[in-house]
Amino acid sequence: MSIESTATNLTDTSQPAIICAPKILWEQTRDKIILTHEATPSDIIEFVPDEGVKVLREKISGLSLKPHSSQFRILFINAADELNQEEANTLLKVLEEPPEYGRIYLLARNISKILPTVRSRCLKVFLAHNKLSGETNLPIMQSRDFNSFENKLKDLDFGQLPNLIESALEQLVASGINESNIKLYRKLIEALNIISSTNASRKLILEQIYISLKSEKH
Repeated sequence: MSIESTATNLTDTSQPAIICAPKILWEQTRDKIILTHEATPSDIIEFVPDEGVKVLREKISGLSLKPHSSQFRILFINAADELNQEEANTLLKVLEEPPEYGRIYLLARNISKILPTVRSRCLKVFLAHNKLSGETNLPIMQSRDFNSFENKLKDLDFGQLPNLIESALEQLVASGINESNIKLYRKLIEALNIISSTNASRKLILEQIYISLKSEKH
């Protein structure tokens, strides 16, 4: 999935989204979202934590106004992982009930630093730079260290699996994708989709991934 298709998928929903990516990709991602929404500059609102909570409240209020010449007004929260407690709490209500004409996107490098109550209200998209090709075209998923996966399966809290995947994924976003990991990440994307849409055994799904990867190495 490319940034272009990610932007298209995001514009199909009114739910706010956290986009976890290296800072170098923020501008490109922002531009694609704006282009896909066909939004004009007058309907684009941006906030950075340095502006303070008073400015954030003003910009949230502006988001509820009817767009000037676009279908939606768009609020980008840059460096969302650097929001302080007050700023993060100020976002909660609008994330829970976005305005009819509003769309909200949080750009961050480290999703674990974002308040859990903010994370729970948002879709999550992870983008990383592919060092092999110079492209940014893979949303990526990673779980715990698979070198000791077999032992960790016994102690893994499968109810917390999505959080574990998100946490490990951040490390990949920071370092980029390497060739040996691509198959694992694609398999985990598939697994996460199954976990989120069915009652399938989480432990069984991960065991199948581990067995598959182990067989490929021999």
